Amino acid sequence: MTDIMNQPANDIYDNALIWDNHAGFESRPDIDLSQLNHWRNSGVSFVSVNVGYDVRPWTNTIHTLAHVRHWIESHPDDYVLARSVDDISRARSNGYLAVSFDIEGMEALDGNIEMIQFYYDLGVRQMLFAYNRNNRAGGGCHDEDMGLTDFGRSVVTEMNRVGMLVDCSHSAYLRQWRRWNCLHHPSPFLIKTPKGACDHPATLR
Repeated sequence: MTDIMNQPANDIYDNALIWDNHAGFESRPDIDLSQLNHWRNSGVSFVSVNVGYDVRPWTNTIHTLAHVRHWIESHPDDYVLARSVDDISRARSNGYLAVSFDIEGMEALDGNIEMIQFYYDLGVRQMLFAYNRNNRAGGGCHDEDMGLTDFGRSVVTEMNRVGMLVDCSHSAYLRQWRRWNCLHHPSPFLIKTPKGACDHPATLR
């Protein structure tokens, strides 16, 4: 009976892409990535590794990204850098864990819009506006709600152009709604909890 009841779930699992859009590694250039084995051994198809956030200098993001890319490419029997959904599907079929990268906060751009294409070409597929505190793009959820800046709107336009996912997590409440006017693609809250479940400044109202 148990086997019969479990079969529909097993069928779904066997045919699904198991996706973790934000693996919260500490972003530093000496990070131990052997922990990725936990995802791979658990049957996960894809994981996005955090390579930077606003509380660290933007140069740390570059160094961390270089280290993580090198580590992934040094383990070709287990991991693959994912640049598209097709890459993820192929990795799953061959028993690999597909990996891309995310950045928490636009200070990693150092005020330079051209950094978006640079990061995208290196495998960054999602970035959020501000990590809790205000930055040059806009307000964070633990700071004054300043909305989006002109730079922030320009960043969204460029992210839309290159195909980078705009993550709305850690954003100030007012900015969460103002930004919709400049978004042309789905924009998820990837690491948010509803305020009704947890009354905290970082939750989604």
